[in-house]
Amino acid sequence: MTKVLVIENEEQTREMLLEFLELEGFEAIGAENGLMGVEKAHAHLPDITICDIAMPKLDGHGVLKTLRQNLDTAIIPLIFLTGKNTPEELRQGMELGANDYLIKPFTPEKLLKAIAAQLKLKNTFQRWFAVKSEEIAQASEPEIDEFAKFAPLFAYCSQLQAVYDFIATHYQESISLRDVAKNLGFSPAYLTQLVKQHTGEPINQWIIKRRVTAARSLLLETEQSAEKIAEAVGYQSINHFFRQFRQYYGTSPKAWRKANRQAYFSLNK
Repeated sequence: MTKVLVIENEEQTREMLLEFLELEGFEAIGAENGLMGVEKAHAHLPDITICDIAMPKLDGHGVLKTLRQNLDTAIIPLIFLTGKNTPEELRQGMELGANDYLIKPFTPEKLLKAIAAQLKLKNTFQRWFAVKSEEIAQASEPEIDEFAKFAPLFAYCSQLQAVYDFIATHYQESISLRDVAKNLGFSPAYLTQLVKQHTGEPINQWIIKRRVTAARSLLLETEQSAEKIAEAVGYQSINHFFRQFRQYYGTSPKAWRKANRQAYFSLNK
């Protein structure tokens, strides 16, 4: 049930609004002055607030300013009720963050339309935020550790751990299956069989994974060109880098950077 907080010092007006909103299916909460309204906003976190401007103790502008200073209540839409229709008052409220105005006297239909418009806008914002949050989470995932799923294997197979450690240390160099095998004292055939048997992946795929995920981090965290990044993570051919990066992320390094950096920096401010 949608919760509506009504902050109105005129008892008759307040009770009339509460009764009407309840008949329309809302959970209506009343407050007789601005100070009580702020308390109830924090206690109930309504979906929308309707607030008179001219009130004793704390007027509507003070209520709005107070609510906007707290993260729990900052995004609650607020509709002002006022008997004045001056540009100065309207401008003051908008500068403080008011969402809409209803000029007294107003009809029930206008009230419902104003509430519906703000709830629709709020729902749109919440959907946008959910999508952006997912994008940020994906952009900030520690994908540098592409081998986390193999951790249980590393625990009982020290040879696989040694392979992983060597690649993690030397991926920036021009290494291949033969280089890994030679430095670890294995034959290329044995190393190929070992990794394939336990993980289902060829050793060269491990090298590629380590390079493209390191490149991903550099694309997010630095201003280096894609060409410089390719060289930094062990590619001698920029075209080879672009081709392998596209295989993993479905787009070019430059396009991927453009699509993900804003979300990354938003999370890491």
